[in-house]
Amino acid sequence: MSESDEIAKMLSDQLERLLIDTAGEHLEKPEAAARLLQAVEDMGLRMAFVPEEAGGAGLSPLLAREMISLLGYHAVPAGVGEAMLADWLIGLSGMEPPETPTLLATGDITLSDGRLSGTLTALALPGAASVLTSTNTGTLVLLDRADATEEQTLTGIARETALRLTFADAPARVQGAATTVPVDMAVAALRAAQIAGALTRVLDLCVEFANTREQFGRPIGKFQAIQHLVADLACETAAAQIAAGLALGGLSQPQPLGPVAAGKIRASIAAGKGAMLAHQLHGAIGVTREYVLQHLTRRLWQWRDDAGSEHLWSDRLGAEVLARGDAWQDVLDISGQRHVA
Repeated sequence: MSESDEIAKMLSDQLERLLIDTAGEHLEKPEAAARLLQAVEDMGLRMAFVPEEAGGAGLSPLLAREMISLLGYHAVPAGVGEAMLADWLIGLSGMEPPETPTLLATGDITLSDGRLSGTLTALALPGAASVLTSTNTGTLVLLDRADATEEQTLTGIARETALRLTFADAPARVQGAATTVPVDMAVAALRAAQIAGALTRVLDLCVEFANTREQFGRPIGKFQAIQHLVADLACETAAAQIAAGLALGGLSQPQPLGPVAAGKIRASIAAGKGAMLAHQLHGAIGVTREYVLQHLTRRLWQWRDDAGSEHLWSDRLGAEVLARGDAWQDVLDISGQRHVA
């Protein structure tokens, strides 16, 4: 095991202990979510991706895959993953991360003579005063949240608080160098890994429920129909885990669109199918407030569409492949294989 692997394992263990200790506290409770984000900050976990020379752990997103998956496994709504990726992107473009968490925002925004206009959407973070986004030219920029001409609070199916920020001729506080990793790609890879983590927890719940819930005098897991549901769910979970690795690994490649798009597409498909299978198996108990499953599946449905659904990324990837004119080579590139004549 390399030194980087050891650091990634150590940070993952720290995060897992924290999430186990606070299990359930942060679900749909904004004040508890804020405390969790502060605890992550105090432990230095927000700096996992930041380069070592800037005081961080210097992990690549792929090395921190387990950390991000844990956020999905425990249905963490506090925006921890967004804060970590925002700092990584800021460092990637040569900017210095702000002391407070940064909103990682996606949307349509244009840059002209150092002024920005457009509308962005971001998951709310307690204490965040800065907004990081990509312009229409691919340049990363930091804006002051206070410069938004309009701020609306949004609530999606996950019941997490999001913000819609409208800027009109706002100044770019800091403008970084152009990067090959736009914010929407970073968020898409993040969501793929969170989906994989959430599906892993959903599978654990389904296996436990099938082994303990009895009907007609025996556990329902003994019935072949239930076994088929669990097997199908296990396949979707495995596919999502592979897709998450593909998407996160793609963030460090010179041409990230292929692996990120393919990863988000497959993870989003797995999110929809996995949630359906889990609720089929659980029946009515799966939608009760007291049971954790609905916290996970609502996030799966939300994350499926965040930063673009599988349909949007399929269109985007297809257009890119057709423009280059070598579909087979693109398939090989995405899968990491070499073409043999």
